[in-house]
Amino acid sequence: MHLTIKKRLFYSVSAVILIIVVQGIASLIFQKTIQSRNAHIESLINNEILIKEKLVDHVVWVNELAESIITGSHFKGITDPHQCAFGKWYYDLIKNNGTDDLTTEQKKIFHDMEAPHRELHNSAIAITNEKYQDEKIARYRDETKKSLSRIRELFSNFIYLNDTRRNTEISSLHASVRSFTIINIIIILLLCALAFFSGTAISRRILSQIDRMKEGLHRLTQGHLAETMQFEKVKCSEIRNCGKEDCSMYDKMNCSCFIEVGSYAPLIGNTIACPSILKGKFRDCRECDVMKKLAPDELTEMAILLDTFREKLKSIIARVQEMTFTLTTSSDEISKATINFSENAQNQAASAEEISATIEEISAAVEHIAFNARDQHGSMEELMKDIYKLSDAVLEMNRHIEETRSITESITEKARSGEDSLKSMNNSMGKINESSHEMIGIVEMINDISDQTNLLSLNAAIEAARAGESGRGFAVVADEISKLADQTASSIKNINRLIQENNTEINLGMKISNETVEGISIIIEGVDSIVNMINRISEYMNLQVKSNSNVSQSADEVKTKSNEIKVSTEEQKTAFNEIVVSISNINELTQSNASGAEEIAGNTEQLHGMAEELMKEMDFFKLK
Repeated sequence: MHLTIKKRLFYSVSAVILIIVVQGIASLIFQKTIQSRNAHIESLINNEILIKEKLVDHVVWVNELAESIITGSHFKGITDPHQCAFGKWYYDLIKNNGTDDLTTEQKKIFHDMEAPHRELHNSAIAITNEKYQDEKIARYRDETKKSLSRIRELFSNFIYLNDTRRNTEISSLHASVRSFTIINIIIILLLCALAFFSGTAISRRILSQIDRMKEGLHRLTQGHLAETMQFEKVKCSEIRNCGKEDCSMYDKMNCSCFIEVGSYAPLIGNTIACPSILKGKFRDCRECDVMKKLAPDELTEMAILLDTFREKLKSIIARVQEMTFTLTTSSDEISKATINFSENAQNQAASAEEISATIEEISAAVEHIAFNARDQHGSMEELMKDIYKLSDAVLEMNRHIEETRSITESITEKARSGEDSLKSMNNSMGKINESSHEMIGIVEMINDISDQTNLLSLNAAIEAARAGESGRGFAVVADEISKLADQTASSIKNINRLIQENNTEINLGMKISNETVEGISIIIEGVDSIVNMINRISEYMNLQVKSNSNVSQSADEVKTKSNEIKVSTEEQKTAFNEIVVSISNINELTQSNASGAEEIAGNTEQLHGMAEELMKEMDFFKLK
């Protein structure tokens, strides 16, 4: 069985930890046992003290009873066996099953205490009830003292059994402590032995591998790359029976197949070729029996890795030596080529300067054309702005004219409507005037009737006066008719006056209305002429708008062409500027290449010297 150092350390430490854990658990169990036994012993001691206290209490109680008998005083002690201190403790213990911890003999004695204790208290009751002192003394001697003696005997037996049990527990506890101490000593000795032997075995294994790696490192520091470390070698293809003939380790004795073609191969830039790894049988070569045999522990694995590093370093140094020789030869050839390149670069730089001067002259001419194009484009933009403003003004004027024409037509319609209304009003006022004349005739007729009525009432009054006393009533009526006729005449005069005034106002209104109709007719004629003029102006403005639209369209086309010319000249200018910059860059690059070629020539000589020095340094490593 191949165990790695990590596993050896793990198993050793695990064994030590397991023993320590077992010891700790045993210590905890023993500690709990000790605590339990100590608590039990303490309980036994408390029981003994309690029994002795209760016995002393009852002795004092009996002495107080004897004193009361002798002095003839009243006994003040407790006579109820359930109410004294011992009785309360005794019956509470029975009620709460507190006697389960007692032995069989202690339980018997405990239960036997009840009868003499009850008899002791009953004797006190009987003594208290006796009238004569002799009878009290007799009962005290025959009952009380006997009960007390019996209680003392039972208490003494209980205490003796309690002491015996306590001493047994203490002896058992001491024996357990001695046994546990011996076990702890044995465990400590086992731990020391295990640590010593495992540490010795592991350190011997580690030191042997360290010595082998130290020897290999000493050889590396001296440059001896040809000497290999000695390891067990196997044919991995036979052990695994892989049948992969294209593998570099196939049918070869080796000690590093896990590095060359196994899961470690990517670390040194190789490709994994082991079928067991490729098919997923093993995730890592550490799971393979071949690696467990070649590298049973970490230090052996490190030693194999170190030897593989030596082989890799050996091949790298060999390649570096070859490359250094090639570099020395190539540096001479590069030095010659850079000298020729420097001469050609200088000639090219002179030609580039001449081309750059010609391009700068062309660029200046293009710049002048571009400036004129920009100036023309700016003027065209100003012209377009003025045309747009004029077009906007014409459109605005046309809009105002249209609004004016609309308002004028509305005024004309309203004036004609007013003229019709005035004519209608004039006709109505004429009819009112005719009605007023008719009313005047009616008023005159009513006035004549009123005069006739007044005459009739006067005649009636004369006739009533002639009739004397019989015509007095008729005279009153005639008088009232006369008054009514006077009032009617007065009202008719007022109505006639109002009708005359109304007729005058109507005539004046008709005159004003006729004048207004004539004025409105004149206004309508003037508005019609204004509308005709506005219509002619609107037609002219429409023609102007169309002309402005045509001018704007033509100006837009001219602006577009001007803009295209401007863009083209700007592009040409930019292109020539880029050409100038490119020629300038080519010139700078050519000059830089010329100076760089000189530097390369110098560096090539330095490189040649460094290659020779590197060859001398590489001679430190012995590859054979």
